[in-house]
Amino acid sequence: RNAVVHIVTFERFAVAAFWLKKLLGLKILYTVNGIVQHENTYFRAFASHSLKEKDTSAERVFMEHSDLVFFLSEESRILAMEYYDISESRTRITANGIDEMFSITRRVQPAGSAEVPSLVFVGDVARPEKGFEFLLQALLLVRQAYQLFVIGESDSRFLPQLASIPYKIVPKMTSEQYAAWLADKDIFISASKCDQFGIAAAEAMAAGLAVIATKETGMSRYITPGVNGLVIDYGSVAGFASAIDRLCTDHGSIARMGEAGAETMKTLTWRNVAETYRQTYQTVAS
Repeated sequence: RNAVVHIVTFERFAVAAFWLKKLLGLKILYTVNGIVQHENTYFRAFASHSLKEKDTSAERVFMEHSDLVFFLSEESRILAMEYYDISESRTRITANGIDEMFSITRRVQPAGSAEVPSLVFVGDVARPEKGFEFLLQALLLVRQAYQLFVIGESDSRFLPQLASIPYKIVPKMTSEQYAAWLADKDIFISASKCDQFGIAAAEAMAAGLAVIATKETGMSRYITPGVNGLVIDYGSVAGFASAIDRLCTDHGSIARMGEAGAETMKTLTWRNVAETYRQTYQTVAS
């Protein structure tokens, strides 16, 4: 049997494992949490040229020389194939797991029961791929009442747009605190231009919130539009505003989608994800 090394995050020093691959008979697996070359090209303008070159060289080794590459979504796999020589037979789609603390059973009130629905956005608003500016453009068109909560840090660049929006900045929390905080919230917003999976959206869905996600959010493949959430195209400001208006108008749909979404997410437990990895390790090692 061969020893199996699983690289679960992008770290350049992990290239050393490939130097020992033939010598020790290693089988190397790599889980892709982001396409670093794509992010450095389009979203990390501040990164130096030398840093980008180092990232690309390391990522090429991981992508093209691992025995098996795990992607969190089909969108992520397709994007990676635009940059690297990867055969589909050497890849697998395996989602992230969701901690049990995000169970819908922790809710203190049903989603959609508040008079004014709450919208939740999680992410660094300064990162363009998170789509915060896209969200603000849509909110300026929303006609129904809502309350926006942004978990993260504020950015003065967005103050002019925020001036007419009812919002509150919420400091980052521990996972346990965040799960408890979600217990009376209604709608989660994933406005991402590029997100390999979107664990915050999946956690919110597990917690019983109705989710509006862009097609570019990897976990959107778990959403059946109108049943357990809504899916929009990134860049469609009018479509985004319409989706928010639709839910803010129909509180019953918030509740129904939240409950259906929580049921969908029950399959994404860490126990199930770990079992998938265990079976793969056995197959690869034999």
